[in-house]
Amino acid sequence: MNTPSIKQIEFIAKLKDERDITPEMRGLVPKTSQEASLMITTFLACAKKSQPASGVWAEVQDRLALIPTGRYAVPAEDVQRLFPSATNVLSGNDHLFLKVYRYKQRLYMVRLYGSVGDFRTERIKPATQLALAALVRPRALELSQLFGTLFRVCGRCAAPLTDPESRRLSLGPDCRQVFGL
Repeated sequence: MNTPSIKQIEFIAKLKDERDITPEMRGLVPKTSQEASLMITTFLACAKKSQPASGVWAEVQDRLALIPTGRYAVPAEDVQRLFPSATNVLSGNDHLFLKVYRYKQRLYMVRLYGSVGDFRTERIKPATQLALAALVRPRALELSQLFGTLFRVCGRCAAPLTDPESRRLSLGPDCRQVFGL
């Protein structure tokens, strides 16, 4: 029976710091190198602890937290007022399509291209996300409904709309509740 190496012990300590590990597992101490190897394999399978956003990303998180997750269609005129010198932002389109979503406790805003069921996304720089969030926030319901009207789906989740009231509002029943309707 050989004891764990110093490198194994140090690596286990590092994994305990950076991974979401239960308190019971955190208290385990390997007695052999085989146990240490098994612990390392187990800890590597655990999710990493989420790091708090900092700098401009913290501000992006704060701004996006004020907007319901969903999809938005921003008219070209509004985008051009916001970015007068950026001619390539719209790429000749009459709307800028956005998606705000949550992934692993963080919020993201991406640009949407394509069609429902086959959207492709493009990352947006943090400064641009801040400006777009300020534009979308006061008009979130309107811009989400516009997305739904243009694509004939729920403006928030892009699901097909099956009843007349949902089609009239361009939002499904669950998504209407998010907007307080």
